[in-house]
Amino acid sequence: LSYLLMLPNILDLADEDDVEQIERLRLNLKEMDQFLGPYPFENHKQWFSLSYLINESLINRLSPTNGKISSQCDLISKESQDLSSGAQRVDRENPVRTRFRDAQLSLIELFQGLPIMNTSPESEIKFTTIPTVRSENFSPEERTSKSMDRSYALRKMLSTYEEPKFLLGELQFAYVCFLLGHVYEAFEQWKRLIDMICNCDEALAEFDSFYSDFIMVLHFQLKTTPSEFFVDIVARNNFLTQSLSNFFSLVASSETVSEELKEKCRRFQLSVSAHFMWDFSEVRDEFAPVVVE
Repeated sequence: LSYLLMLPNILDLADEDDVEQIERLRLNLKEMDQFLGPYPFENHKQWFSLSYLINESLINRLSPTNGKISSQCDLISKESQDLSSGAQRVDRENPVRTRFRDAQLSLIELFQGLPIMNTSPESEIKFTTIPTVRSENFSPEERTSKSMDRSYALRKMLSTYEEPKFLLGELQFAYVCFLLGHVYEAFEQWKRLIDMICNCDEALAEFDSFYSDFIMVLHFQLKTTPSEFFVDIVARNNFLTQSLSNFFSLVASSETVSEELKEKCRRFQLSVSAHFMWDFSEVRDEFAPVVVE
């Protein structure tokens, strides 16, 4: 009956303060047992492989303020946000409302008169922001190098966690939110994290154990991803083949990476190639830099 304590959070009640209804369900819990099915232990191993780095602290850090993860976030009009921040109300003295008003753009014309809607901050998953070099006082040369080698961004993100593995916990959290909750922003965060982690050169040897764990995390995630998931984008811009191709190339060419990590990476590449029928050598040739003489 461990789920008894979670009952108020599980129930999506019209009135969250309906204490009487919650108490009535508590009292009838034994009557509900006959309608419950056994826990599918055959799926436990798979679920564990997708979530073993997610702990309570990470859930508290990333979960929305309202405690609910949904594919449809709550929306709030920009007008309401402005009012809450002390802006003037719409009245006779201030008749202009916050609306789409750009007659120059044909697409925007379709939305003229509609309120501008933003995601409510209370319903947003609080994913860690990936650092960019634009916000730092770097020289043009440093910006270029740090944009190509994402080690700077990785170090800065890892510094926000007690242990490096918890960043991989966020990677798992994003994947699970996308897989089960169909949260598109979670998918975007998953892609951003993979792109950053796969494009680090200096950090490979520095975080050897982290990258070994990363391979394991991604291995289990891709095992649960249907092969047809990437079919529509293989011929166009498949972010995963590009990111993994860079990662495999960096590890293979590194002189400071441990042989253990190189071997683990090699076996992972073979596994991904067999599962998705991808040829990473062709990907590297396609996106290789062009030398202009």
